[in-house]
Amino acid sequence: SHVERARLAKEARQRAETIHRDLLRQRARSLLSLSSSPPLSPLSSDALSLCAAPAALDATSEARSVRSTRSSSDTAPEPLPDLESASHPDLPTSSSTFTKISSVSSSQIAAVLGHTPVAHLLCLDRALIWSAEDALVLSAHRRLCGCLIGTPSAQLKQTVSHALPLLLPPEAITLALAEGWLRLEHGTETGVDTLWTYPRTNEQRASYATYCELHRRGYYLTPGAKFGGTFLAYEGDPLIHHAALVVVVKRKEEVAGVQELTGLCRLAVTVKKTAVLAVVDLSIDDPR
Repeated sequence: SHVERARLAKEARQRAETIHRDLLRQRARSLLSLSSSPPLSPLSSDALSLCAAPAALDATSEARSVRSTRSSSDTAPEPLPDLESASHPDLPTSSSTFTKISSVSSSQIAAVLGHTPVAHLLCLDRALIWSAEDALVLSAHRRLCGCLIGTPSAQLKQTVSHALPLLLPPEAITLALAEGWLRLEHGTETGVDTLWTYPRTNEQRASYATYCELHRRGYYLTPGAKFGGTFLAYEGDPLIHHAALVVVVKRKEEVAGVQELTGLCRLAVTVKKTAVLAVVDLSIDDPR
C-alpha cells in the first residue's frame, strides 16, 4: 500500500541520514588525527554537530515523503535534469537526498567556529585550508570539495592516507569569496581577497561559469581530469556517492570534433556516467 511504502521509505531515509552523519563525524576525526599541520584544538561538539546536523536534510523531508507516497513500486527512478537547457531558470536541481544546501547561514557558522572559514593563499591560483573545522564546514554546508594533499605525520612512508591541508579548486575559492563563505590570508596578512585574480582567461571564465551553474543546481563538483572531463558532478556527498556526470566545458566559439565527442561518450558509458557537454557563451553578461 502507499502507507506501507511511505513508512519503508522513511525508515530507509533515517538509516541513510544516520550513516551520513556517522561518516561526517568519522571524516572530522580523521582530519584531526591524520593532520600533518601544527597541533589543532579538539573539534568542538558545537562545530561537529553543526556539520553533521540533520537540519540540512529536514528542509526536503516533506517533499521526499510526498514523492514516496505518490510513487509506485513499478515507477522508474527520476531522470537526471537536462543540464544542456541552461536557458530555463526553472530547471530542476539534483534529486538526491543529500544535495540540498543547508539553511545554516554564514553568520551562524561564524558564531560556532568563532570566525569565517579561512584559506591561506599559496600562489596565484592555489589556496589551502589548514583547519579541520573549516574544511568540514565548507564540505558539509557549502558543497565545496577539494583534495587532501598532506601526509600524516605518523605515516610518512605511504601514499594511501592523506591529511590536511585541503586544496580547493580555484573555481570553488572564487565562488566562496563571492558568496562571503571564505576569506583569504597570506602569511600574517589578512584581508587579502583582492590578491585572488581567478578567473583571468576566457577558458577559466567558462570553467567558472559552468562550476557556478552546476553548484547552483545542487551538485558537488571535483576536478574531472581522471575521466577526461573538466569536472565530475556528484548528486550527493562524494564520501558516499559515485559521480553521476562527466562534464566537459567548451566555449561557444570552440568546435568539438566527432572523434572527441565519440571518445567522451564511450568513456562515460564505460565508467557508468553521463557525459555532459557544457557550452558557454562568454559574450553575455551572465554566461551561465
